[in-house]
Amino acid sequence: MQKKAVFLIVYSFISSLSIGQNDQSVKITVFKPSEEKTTVATKIMQDQNCIKWNYSLLARGVFLLNYEHPISKKVSAEVGLGVTYRDLIFETYSGLPFNDFGSNNKNFGFAVEGGVRLYPKDFDNFEGFFISPIVSYRTYSTPQPTANSSSSSTTTAVPNSNFKPGYNLMDLQFKIGYAYESFWDWDIIGEVYAGFAMRYADVKYYDLDNNTSVSQYTPKEESIKLPQFLFGLKVGLPF
Repeated sequence: MQKKAVFLIVYSFISSLSIGQNDQSVKITVFKPSEEKTTVATKIMQDQNCIKWNYSLLARGVFLLNYEHPISKKVSAEVGLGVTYRDLIFETYSGLPFNDFGSNNKNFGFAVEGGVRLYPKDFDNFEGFFISPIVSYRTYSTPQPTANSSSSSTTTAVPNSNFKPGYNLMDLQFKIGYAYESFWDWDIIGEVYAGFAMRYADVKYYDLDNNTSVSQYTPKEESIKLPQFLFGLKVGLPF
């Protein structure tokens, strides 16, 4: 009998330990109408700056970096600064004489641009569809021909060594584009755009004149206006 009693006591003790170990209490909180608490929404901070590289312009003679900053709920401002070299594509289809006298001088210049962006669905961390009017200006020089003092009738002479050939280009652009998070890095912004521009070009160049006894390059200046179709790609880093 005592053995049975001891057994029951031990069994009850072990059972109570087992139940105590497996018991998981649940705390239930009941809010009365008078005790309800309002939930305060946490504002998610968006990036306010973005540095972008328009790498598609490398084929058009420009290494350009852009900076974008939001100025309202739907509008941001964008500016750009870069280094220019010869835009061989434009020089080819402009119809003007192509001056190629070698690389006896450096043909670098500068580029600046500025404009605004309108995001129809509100600014969203530099992402989404946008439309953008932009004014762009760039300039660069072209090589000088080498003067030759020979009196031969076949010699090409340069009548004005102080003449500086080159291009001053101003574009009035209108772009439609889409910016998105890059698939290879969440912190990188990709961008694609297309559009239309009117280019106003002041050009200084040498034109070969064979109507004189000694062939010579005659300096000329000309202003032209040409339409352009735009397509480009950018990559950016918001912060």
